[in-house]
Amino acid sequence: MPDAGRLVHMLTHMDVLCGNYHDDLVRNQRATIPDRKVLARGDALNVYATYRTHNLHFAMFGATFLAQFTVVLAAARELIKTTPEDLLRIPSLPMADFI
Repeated sequence: MPDAGRLVHMLTHMDVLCGNYHDDLVRNQRATIPDRKVLARGDALNVYATYRTHNLHFAMFGATFLAQFTVVLAAARELIKTTPEDLLRIPSLPMADFI
């Protein structure tokens, strides 16, 4: 299910635990492709927003362990650009700490 970013991402939890940072990075980069399709619909503030940011965090994590700092910075910039401030201001979790 290549258009299900969440499912593409889930295996990477095992990749990280096993030190398989290359597959963690590649799979999370793949997971961000359908995530961008969701964003293109114009609704960045929805229940999927936390999963989308999580996929970027995992990509950054894998890239960090692979010393691919250009990749880390690109993912961080995408995270900053695509995370709505309204999401960070939700107090109930609080989202700013969670994300």
